[in-house]
Amino acid sequence: MSVGSLGFFCMEVIDYSDKTAAELVANHPLLTSLKNEYGAFKASIDKQAYSGKGKVVAKANTTRTDLYLSVRLVLRGYAKAQGFSGQKEARELLKLFVVKGKNVSKNNYNEKSTDLYILLRELSKPEQIARIEKLGLTEMIQLLEKAYNDFEDKVGEQTSANAELRGLPTATKLRKPLEKSLRNYLNFVKAMSSVDDSWKSFYLFAEEIAKKTSRAGKGTKGEEE
Repeated sequence: MSVGSLGFFCMEVIDYSDKTAAELVANHPLLTSLKNEYGAFKASIDKQAYSGKGKVVAKANTTRTDLYLSVRLVLRGYAKAQGFSGQKEARELLKLFVVKGKNVSKNNYNEKSTDLYILLRELSKPEQIARIEKLGLTEMIQLLEKAYNDFEDKVGEQTSANAELRGLPTATKLRKPLEKSLRNYLNFVKAMSSVDDSWKSFYLFAEEIAKKTSRAGKGTKGEEE
């Protein structure tokens, strides 16, 4: 799993734990451990993201920004097309792009990553997928998701390279304890789902996110397990 996919996976699991499954796992030590490891991992990535150093990182950032703006431009056109059968769907999707992606055009890498993560999460919902398919934008959204993961991978690689020069923990070293905490937590959720039906939806959610991140990671050039 690439650096970007790992970060996306952990963020989704933590978000689900804090909101949908809060009654089941609030203050659980395995969740606390996962949050701590993810915090250290993300802080290292964000530190490099703020600096914006590296031509490779800058190019990946430009790619994801251009794709976001391209999709938004298409949606604006569809939303204004009177009589177009997909006008309603275009307007709904455009609202998401404008509200959830308000920082994507800015230069702050971290804010842009956060907005794109939130936007892509919204676009993965069934009702949004149906709208995307009706407008024939599935491929463009997939490209946007790939560009998001590519950028996160490049930032991870750049952070690791700089960290090695400074004698700081590399992304590879930071991801190992994170993967262990994630694995321990999800094994716990799986075990609970086998004896308590109230945990099944959490386990199914985790499985779906694992498949999603695996698909998104294909074709990206990041660190492998």
